[in-house]
Amino acid sequence: MCQAEGNPAPTYQWLQRSSTSVETVYVRGTDHMLVIHNVTYDYQGEYLCKASNTIKSIQRVTESRPIELSVVGKWKLNYN
Repeated sequence: MCQAEGNPAPTYQWLQRSSTSVETVYVRGTDHMLVIHNVTYDYQGEYLCKASNTIKSIQRVTESRPIELSVVGKWKLNYN
């Protein structure tokens, strides 16, 4: 969960930096809470929450500390 206060209310972005050899950033959510359904290995990596709002054309942005997500489990190949 990511909490920020402001007037107007802040907008949120959950960003994922992939753990592959090529640096890629994905937007994984736009709510104060990130919920991941049907997790796959693609969701592994570093996450941070970015909260921002704009007052009189000035944008204020703050970011959370990074959170590391490791996906573990069986890998099952079916050859039919």
